[in-house]
Amino acid sequence: MKNSIAMLVLVVVAGCSSPGGSGTSKPARPDSAPAESPSAAETIRITDAGNTFQVAFRPDPHPIEASKPFSLHVDVSRRPSGAPIGEEASLVVDAAMPEHRHGMNTQPRITRVGPGRFLAEGMLLHMPGRWELYFDIVEGAVTRRATYVIELE
Repeated sequence: MKNSIAMLVLVVVAGCSSPGGSGTSKPARPDSAPAESPSAAETIRITDAGNTFQVAFRPDPHPIEASKPFSLHVDVSRRPSGAPIGEEASLVVDAAMPEHRHGMNTQPRITRVGPGRFLAEGMLLHMPGRWELYFDIVEGAVTRRATYVIELE
């Protein structure tokens, strides 16, 4: 009996770890180095290339899955003060697969929900593979980009 239960557990565990079946995300750092998957309550934090802004975002639902719509709750603040960006600044959120030379098939709707806080709805990464999430902070004629790399199975 004990051997049967142990074998059943082994089969279930092996089945859960088989490649390519889940369609869930494997987040990576902006430099493409592997990172641990954030918990549902964890916020992912990145900065733009000039280290001028910090972008903190949380996907909903989590984890992001291929071909399933999701939203991003985004907070944008100035570095190093941590002050939220002002009303004169805006946020554009997009995603692309550089290796495939295409982006999303949807246009996200960005809504300001508070000082430096935004909701990006209508996000859809329609296929598995390496995606880049783009967060463009626009102030007048200057745009600064923060990029986050994500692998979808």
